[in-house]
Amino acid sequence: MKSRNLYLLALASSISLGAVSANAETLTEAVSHAIKTHPEVVGAQNNKSAIKQERRVAVAGYLPTIDFTVATGSEKSNNNTTRTSANRHDGEKGSTTFWRNESSLRVNQMLFDGFSTSSEVSQQENRIKSAANNVKDVQNEITLRVIDAYLNVLKNQDLVRLAKDNLKAHKDYLKQVKSRSKGGRGNMADVRQAEGRVYLANANYISNIGDLDTAIADYVEAVGHEPKTLSKPKVPNSAMPASQKDALARAMSNNPAIHSAQYDVDAAIQAKRNAKSAMYPRVDLEVSASRNQNLDGLKGANNDALAMMRVSYNLYRGGADLARKREREALTSQARQGLEQDRRLVRENVQKAWASFEATHRRLKPLKAHVKAAEATRTAYKTQFGIGQRTLLDLLDTEVELFNARTSLIDAMYAADFSVYEVLMNTGDVVENVGLDTNVVASVNSDVAKPMAIMSDKTTKKVVKTPAPKAKVAEVSTKSNIKFTGMDNWGTK
Repeated sequence: MKSRNLYLLALASSISLGAVSANAETLTEAVSHAIKTHPEVVGAQNNKSAIKQERRVAVAGYLPTIDFTVATGSEKSNNNTTRTSANRHDGEKGSTTFWRNESSLRVNQMLFDGFSTSSEVSQQENRIKSAANNVKDVQNEITLRVIDAYLNVLKNQDLVRLAKDNLKAHKDYLKQVKSRSKGGRGNMADVRQAEGRVYLANANYISNIGDLDTAIADYVEAVGHEPKTLSKPKVPNSAMPASQKDALARAMSNNPAIHSAQYDVDAAIQAKRNAKSAMYPRVDLEVSASRNQNLDGLKGANNDALAMMRVSYNLYRGGADLARKREREALTSQARQGLEQDRRLVRENVQKAWASFEATHRRLKPLKAHVKAAEATRTAYKTQFGIGQRTLLDLLDTEVELFNARTSLIDAMYAADFSVYEVLMNTGDVVENVGLDTNVVASVNSDVAKPMAIMSDKTTKKVVKTPAPKAKVAEVSTKSNIKFTGMDNWGTK
């Protein structure tokens, strides 16, 4: 029964691992697919497309409107014309019924609308730029999610292999202890102890298989399909800023979330300017012509043509214009606070990501030394156990320590790799540093622009150039040299 259960576990492991072995897929390919097809990215792109059409609606305010009207129907009239008509018969009450026909063409051109149209167009242009930067921000987040899922699948594959080798080692110990017991050099207590450790190693193996299945589920959500054969990506160490200070400067000048918020402020300022347009008169040029028949009880043609300059000015609207102006002022202040909040969040995230980057890389050296020491201890204890100087419990404890040391090293190595991408995501550079073709990056971010400065409440802008710091290689190394070919191949090289 026990051997059958172990067989089923081995089968489950092969299925889990086989799900990722159909075809090769690099990290670049996974990210490329995700940033083109993930619903969050597509939704952000659709939002940008919708705002582009809103800008087209706003631009239409500069253009003339042309209206053509045709109408026909019966009209009964009773007015001075019909009551004094010479054709009215005795006994009639002064009403006349004719079949009325109307047709007209009217062209209206706005000449001045209190800067409403220009403000609306500027507002929508800033909204387009904000939406474009939001698309890039979503792409950055999805890219990091794909990287996390990709590395997690690789890490959990390594942990499954490690747990499988650990289970095999404990089975070998159990076999050896049973042989010693049959030869009179051991006892049943050792056998039971070895069996207990086999069961524990088996439980760890099952747990690692479950973690791998969870990692695969995360991969499917991020990328959109089952993982194929994955390969260890080359970490873009050369793109890392040289220090946390440089990373913060780069993030403040390049993070798309901050750029999006800056354009939101500009859009809010233009919306407030648009609200002020109600305080101005409106001037329109109107040209029209009409051809009519049988109007108002008068039989025959009734045609006219006119060209008029119309000036309209609202004197009172119940305080609505002033209230709208105050509303837009409040929304502008809200947008400014949103920008400040985004800056604080980006600063916080950069500091946390940098702290993780430094901590994970500094842990690698002592963790590798721990693995090396645990391997040496295990080797020495094996020899001493063979000559009776060490108990079985001592030997099994060294295996547990070595297993835990190797597990910690695998976790730390993948965490160190991920921390590089996490810093680059917060500086706004992760999409460009996963090996994507530059034309692909340019096409998906065609409308992205970096704001030079926040607009003032006036229409002028002060140009403030913030040069991005040159990328330098950080001092901490991210090389990974562990091989996963078996229990005895672990350690530092």
